[in-house]
Amino acid sequence: MRSRLCLFIPQSPTTPLLLRDRLAELEAEIKRLNSTNIGEANQRIATLENLLEEKKESERRLLTMLSEMKTRLDDQRIMLDRLMKRLDSEAGNQSS
Repeated sequence: MRSRLCLFIPQSPTTPLLLRDRLAELEAEIKRLNSTNIGEANQRIATLENLLEEKKESERRLLTMLSEMKTRLDDQRIMLDRLMKRLDSEAGNQSS
């Protein structure tokens, strides 16, 4: 299961959607395992632990990507504000 997680490319614009979809799959699998009898309790527990660990890792990656996107967005807003001030300043100088 971890091999699927490693296929995600952080710079891909669809990665957050893929991670969110994978989280939904993991949650569904966890619910399924909780509602069925696998037989041996140790195997069931190990499977659940692996799924929960993958879920935590997916959530961590998603939060990291969202944080990076927010930082980039904030940087772009600052740059836009500076450009707008420069344009306003240049427009004011030309009208003088």
